[in-house]
Amino acid sequence: MSETQNDGMGSIVPGTDVAVAEWLLTAAHDLGEATEDWRKCGIAVLDCGLAFSVLTIPAPTIYAAAHTSEADGVARYLASALGGGPAFVSTDGDSYYVLVPPDVEQETLPPGVQCLGRSALLSVPRPDLTDPSQHAHASYWAVPMAGPGALCPTGAAIQVATAGRYRQTQQGEDQ
Repeated sequence: MSETQNDGMGSIVPGTDVAVAEWLLTAAHDLGEATEDWRKCGIAVLDCGLAFSVLTIPAPTIYAAAHTSEADGVARYLASALGGGPAFVSTDGDSYYVLVPPDVEQETLPPGVQCLGRSALLSVPRPDLTDPSQHAHASYWAVPMAGPGALCPTGAAIQVATAGRYRQTQQGEDQ
């Protein structure tokens, strides 16, 4: 049994999400604290840049790319456009966070997109938090991780952001 399962991970994250949770927690600076944070509030601070990097894309850019701001429609669009790559919505709903391989920092990013790489910290929701209306905290996975280490191809995330920026520009919503 793994260390996180000994800490009761199965009681925090149901079923198949346990393997994803354990993989995400490899990015925790303090495993015990991150596990307890997930247990108590559903969000844990993880280190970016080793197991994964994160592209932060403003919500209006995602909405423009998806042609909707409705949560289910955005989730369906992202699941397809990101090739099943994982993405979650920030607590304040202002940004989407797409988990990509850690070598993304050298990529050219569209305006408004930021890369959280080595030495960046990020509050990440538990893998089972996928329904925005079901949880007290607003941070949730729009596209859950398919399995441990199943990241989004960097090019797919950049393509979504580029399409959204183009549509914003065409609509005169350059943000």
